[in-house]
Amino acid sequence: MILIAVLCFTVSYSQDKKPEVKEFKFTDCKSDCKIGVISKKGKGKKMTLVTGVNAQCCMKFECDVKMSGDTMIVKSLMFGSPCRCYCNYELSYVIGNIKCKKIKEIKLEHDWHPDWDTPEERKAKLEK
Repeated sequence: MILIAVLCFTVSYSQDKKPEVKEFKFTDCKSDCKIGVISKKGKGKKMTLVTGVNAQCCMKFECDVKMSGDTMIVKSLMFGSPCRCYCNYELSYVIGNIKCKKIKEIKLEHDWHPDWDTPEERKAKLEK
């Protein structure tokens, strides 16, 4: 009886874990880059995702990932002191702790916050 309760807890706990960004990097300004999802490769509980975004030059990025049903929401937060131009960036993510087969849609969200936001404020805005 105790073993069954422990197994049920373990299964429900593993399904409730939040997706985790294992690796994140972004390019410098690119003159030619597709906007939106560029590529995605998933196997098991790990996905590699590359997206393109148009933003002001000289920006830096942070990111967060969450699930809502069968939709994976990928949120990037641009911060820094922007230059007076726009360019394209490629954002590359390695996301773990997800069930690739259950993802039906990927929703991209982008937001900008000024340089005066503290790292704690940026983190709070990412997790909204």
